[in-house]
Order: sequence, then C-alpha cells, then structure tokens
Amino acid sequence: MVHFVFGLLSARVNYEPIAVRVADLFFCISEMASVDPMYQYSLEWYINLFLLAVSRSQEGANLEERVLSIIETFTVTLYRTVCRTLFEKDKMLFSFLLTKTVMLAEKNIDTIELR
Repeated sequence: MVHFVFGLLSARVNYEPIAVRVADLFFCISEMASVDPMYQYSLEWYINLFLLAVSRSQEGANLEERVLSIIETFTVTLYRTVCRTLFEKDKMLFSFLLTKTVMLAEKNIDTIELR
C-alpha cells in the first residue's frame, strides 16, 4: 500500500509544471476583466478548454515531452480562443499579458526589468 501511495505522489509531482502554468494563465485572463467587464471567463469554461487541449496534445516519447506538449498546446489553445472573444484594440494587450505571464513563470525576465 505504501508503494502505491508513494507512486501516486511521485506521478503527481511530475505533472506539477502543468498545474503551475494553467493556474498562472487563469489569473492572466482574469486580469482582462479590469480592461473590460465583458472579458470574464468562468472556471468551468476554463477547465473544459484545458481538457480539450490535453486531448489535442501530442503523446510524446516520455513523460517530460508529454508535459511540455500539454503546456504548449494549452497555451496556444487559450491564446487563440481568448483572442476570438476580444475587441481588436485589446488583442495586443492580451498578447503582452500572456507573454509576460509565461516569461515570468519561466524566469526569462526579471521583475525589475519588467517594471
């Protein structure tokens, strides 16, 4: 029983990068409501979009490739789907917010540099 529980915990840790990215991106699109109150997205819609992205992502040769595939597929799917709902004038702002969120999460940009 202990080996089974340990196996589940170690498997869960391997998928943590997906959870972190998905959470970061949810708060990113939540910020869009301050731009226009019309830009409010439900958690149920977001979860369904995530499940769609998981089903469309590549299997990958190993777990690391699978995790990266899910992250990339979800990010692109979210970007395309949200852009369809935005006014043209707000698409550039959303692109910036999404890029900023991803770059901060991947530590490709310093917070001081961002300010």
